[in-house]
Amino acid sequence: MAALTHRPHTSRKRLTEGEKLMIHSERKQLTKTTRQIAKEYGVSNATVTTLEHDERLKAKLEQSDHIKKALSANLYISAQNSLDCITPVRLKKVNAYQNAIITATLIDKARLIEGSSTLNMSVRTVVRDLEERKKQLLDAINVTPAP
Repeated sequence: MAALTHRPHTSRKRLTEGEKLMIHSERKQLTKTTRQIAKEYGVSNATVTTLEHDERLKAKLEQSDHIKKALSANLYISAQNSLDCITPVRLKKVNAYQNAIITATLIDKARLIEGSSTLNMSVRTVVRDLEERKKQLLDAINVTPAP
C-alpha cells in the first residue's frame, strides 16, 4: 500500500487595509514588479494583480489624494494668516520669533503632505564642504592630491 503524502498547511497572510492600499499604490506607480511586491508582502502574484485592479482601493486612494491636497491648502492658508499677523504694530506686542516658527512649521507640513522637499540645500555648499573634508582627510594622512 502506498504511503499517503501530506502537504503541510501553508497559512495565507491576511492583509490589512493599509497593506492592500500600499500594494495597489505600488503597482500603479510601476516602481516594482508584481513578483517583487508579492514577495515583499508574502502573498501570491494573483493577490497583487487582484488588488491592482480593485476599484474600491482606487477610490480610497483618490479620496486620500483629495484629502492631502485640501490639508496642504489649509496649511498654506494658515501660514499666510500667520504671516499677515506680522505688522509693525503687532511686532511690538507679539513675539516675532514664535510667529516665524509657526509660519515655517505650517509651510513645512504643507510641503510634507504634498511630497515636496522640506530640506533645500545648495549643491555648491555641499560640494564645497565635501572638497574641504577631502582636503582635511588627505592632509591627515599626508597625501598630496593629484592636480
